[in-house]
Amino acid sequence: MVNSGMLFLWCYDGQWWQQVVLRLIFFCLFALGCSSPQQKKVLFTEVIDGQKVQVVDEKGIRGLYFGTALQSRMFLNDKNYGKGDYPDYYHLAKVLNPNLRSVFEIGMGGGTLAKAFLKEYPSIQYTSVEIDGLTARLARDYFHLKNLKRHNIIVADGRSALEADKSSYGAIFIDAYMPFGNRTYIPSHLVTKEFFQMVKRHLNPDGILMINVVDSRPEVSQVLVSKVSHTINSVFPQVFHIRTSYRNQRIIVGSPGFKDHKTLFEKRALELQSGNTILSYATLLKNMEPWQSKNGEVFVDRQFPKEPQPLTKQILIPTSNGSDQSFPAE
Repeated sequence: MVNSGMLFLWCYDGQWWQQVVLRLIFFCLFALGCSSPQQKKVLFTEVIDGQKVQVVDEKGIRGLYFGTALQSRMFLNDKNYGKGDYPDYYHLAKVLNPNLRSVFEIGMGGGTLAKAFLKEYPSIQYTSVEIDGLTARLARDYFHLKNLKRHNIIVADGRSALEADKSSYGAIFIDAYMPFGNRTYIPSHLVTKEFFQMVKRHLNPDGILMINVVDSRPEVSQVLVSKVSHTINSVFPQVFHIRTSYRNQRIIVGSPGFKDHKTLFEKRALELQSGNTILSYATLLKNMEPWQSKNGEVFVDRQFPKEPQPLTKQILIPTSNGSDQSFPAE
């Protein structure tokens, strides 16, 4: 603490430059006192099953946290789009399938994808499945997810909801992670061959699958991306990888197959760009490339318990001695 009385006496008896120093000290103290509370603001907090759920504003970003694990985020100065963040790459669905009229999403979170697609494409019908009812409520209360007739929200397990659904879709998006320890993981039942076969049955002939695959540890991410890619390729004839700004992340695309896809996609991207959009489809397209590999492991249902479990490091790399819980949160 600064003794203001001593500073005052020092200034009163001192020279003019001491008064300047004093004013600078008081200014800095005032600025620090005013700015600190604005750095982090907790908007919501609740403890559920021993885990703290929070909505926090910090440095221009609103985040939904389960414990220390970030579930969803929103830039406060732009409520519908990320700033080159990975959700933007899902818009390549319109390049891959220009006839896109309907989307089925597993893992709504704060509604980032739903908000962007409903705003960008007025004719699209959008279904979101979110396993956690509280998350769905917080998306409306704190992440500006509007009530729209074109948006159907289902609170249920994603695989069960898709299995019960009788419709077909132009795209199925998967961005679902379950908290475990201080991390989040892809649930095992959303990456098996049987699940992707179900996905394909719910797609139109020109429909596509897009799934977000990420882990902060390079050795885990590499194995996870490889195994999920091989599994998707066992069902879909053509697979693409989309590189995001985060090196340990890929959005994996399962498609019905395209001939001369590079020229075709570039043409479609230019056509989309002529519309009223802030997205640069051509720029996004530069990060998508075909993926090809042989003789890789394929995930199947019988490998896992009936109840969904997190795909931890021990499951992906059985020889690993490290504990997932010992790593810091992303």
